[in-house]
Amino acid sequence: MRPKFQYILSFVPLTIGGVLYIAYRPLNLKMFHWFRLIGIEKFILDLREIFSSYTPPDFFIYNLPYGLWSFSFSSLLILIWKFKLEKGLFLYLIISFSLVIVPELLQYFEKIPGTFDLIDVLTNTVCFFSPIFFLFYKSKYK
Repeated sequence: MRPKFQYILSFVPLTIGGVLYIAYRPLNLKMFHWFRLIGIEKFILDLREIFSSYTPPDFFIYNLPYGLWSFSFSSLLILIWKFKLEKGLFLYLIISFSLVIVPELLQYFEKIPGTFDLIDVLTNTVCFFSPIFFLFYKSKYK
């Protein structure tokens, strides 16, 4: 697979997650205020209108976007390390996974505001580690 295509492939889940978030999440989120401040609120509202005829299941609205972002981030780290299993890659993956899971755990223990969701933990874990398992599979059978 060509390197440019691999990078594009890592950004596709990021884009899909972003579109799901923008199209279906409640308008009272801070990001919509930011969109107003930078002058793209009309574009965002038009985009939401395009998607308004279909409402996907809650999983696609509330769990999948973050999972797709996790997938994209771990994929990008693996691409940066050129699919080589090195200590630096493992360190960044551990730190990144912690940044994905720790906020959910802090919500569970009511240390930060939000609602703990086990589905979020499972989705993020599966999505984050999928590229890593692919890396091991690829390196084992190459």
